[in-house]
Amino acid sequence: MTPRRSFLATTIVALCAGCGSAAMDDGVTGVDDGVPGGATPLSQASAPFAVTSVVAAGSGCPAGSVDAIAHAPGGAQRLTLLFESFNANGSARVGTRAVGESRACQFTVELTPQPGYQIALDRVQMRGSVDVFGPRDTRRGINNVAKISRELFFNDATNSGFTFPFLDRYLVNSSSTYTIEEDTRGQISYAQCNARVSVRARLGLAVTGANNYADIGGIDQNGALDFNLLTRACTGNQPPGTGIIPISGDQATVKNACVLRGVGTSSRTEVCYGPNGEILSTRPDPDV
Repeated sequence: MTPRRSFLATTIVALCAGCGSAAMDDGVTGVDDGVPGGATPLSQASAPFAVTSVVAAGSGCPAGSVDAIAHAPGGAQRLTLLFESFNANGSARVGTRAVGESRACQFTVELTPQPGYQIALDRVQMRGSVDVFGPRDTRRGINNVAKISRELFFNDATNSGFTFPFLDRYLVNSSSTYTIEEDTRGQISYAQCNARVSVRARLGLAVTGANNYADIGGIDQNGALDFNLLTRACTGNQPPGTGIIPISGDQATVKNACVLRGVGTSSRTEVCYGPNGEILSTRPDPDV
């Protein structure tokens, strides 16, 4: 299962330093930056901000495989990150050990508003595809899981913005395009007037089990990470930024996939979500 994508050239900066693939372990554990994204067709409409630099490195984003696009689909204001080859395959177990591939990517994107504007973050969305099935009794070395990890930061030079907590999701028994979405829960923190903002993230992907596969953004030209942004014209009486707002707790919404909850405990639960994030089924993990 190999993803294919055609890239658009609106406001694009593509810059990456590649790294080799990592041995299968736990994907990504600690994390230091970030911001996620969504998925509607890319538009040629220009946004009131521009991508001014992109730095990316990792086995999930080798050189030349990342595009950063500022665009305005349907009147929305969005930064979209496209990954051409952020994917991993599982492998048959070796003895009693579950094996597979892991991939990681760290990136920083700088955005500059049009003169007289300021930027805030509203929502982030991650998309990809997954094809993972099979039992998960790790005592016998069978662990058919796709683990997706990320941590996000969004801020200007005066540290107005957001931090999102470390998040991981264990996708199981799914063959679909998935979405992981999180918003700022009604909190808005605009950057300073005319200030550049940094969008930073570390992403991880790990897949175990024979014939299993997952990717981040390897489905079409709609994007792997969307950052939905807000902009407003500066006025003389606007207050300074409200500082860094931590988005506490792991409340990201999963759509169109099954997730293993309670990993590492004796009460693991498999929860399956529909295309709008609604719960379709819940059951104790039969492989505990």
